[in-house]
Amino acid sequence: MKLGLPSSDKLRGLWWLWMGVLIAMLASFWFGNRDPFLPSPEYLARFQVIIVLFTVFAGAVGSILNLLFGFDQKNQFTAATSGFLVSAIFTYSTLTLSLPKYWTSYAGQEGTLAVTVVEPNARAAKSCRVGRVTISSVSPMLDEVCGVSDNIRGALNNEDKLILVGRVSNLGIFYRDTRLGNTR
Repeated sequence: MKLGLPSSDKLRGLWWLWMGVLIAMLASFWFGNRDPFLPSPEYLARFQVIIVLFTVFAGAVGSILNLLFGFDQKNQFTAATSGFLVSAIFTYSTLTLSLPKYWTSYAGQEGTLAVTVVEPNARAAKSCRVGRVTISSVSPMLDEVCGVSDNIRGALNNEDKLILVGRVSNLGIFYRDTRLGNTR
């Protein structure tokens, strides 16, 4: 049954074009600004519902497209699941990291961003080996500040403010320095 949809060669071409765009976006992040980036906790909290809805919607669309045009027609469950996961992960990372990074690179100015400390002496992790401080965030993957000096970490307590200094916008900050905020 023909649905009037593009041929598989055209779809493969569109898929490779999309992969090229994603690779270019990732390359710009890894080789662009060398300062660590943190999305604004206020941005994540304010748009949490919208981010989740867009993520689920994109996952559903990816699932449907993978079922219609997917490379694995033998196992429809695998095709639907992989389409959902890939689309949802790309959408979530775009809305929580890519969009704020691009906006901050474009419209950011020198300034500060205050974050609330949850664990001042967090153990080193694979993503943050030196000077890790856990902060309050709605996203468990975006809840750490790296490179905080031992002097500052020693003076911090739970619920204290840590000031990040760098290129800041309403969506996040490329920080290159940290300072003590209000402490008890």
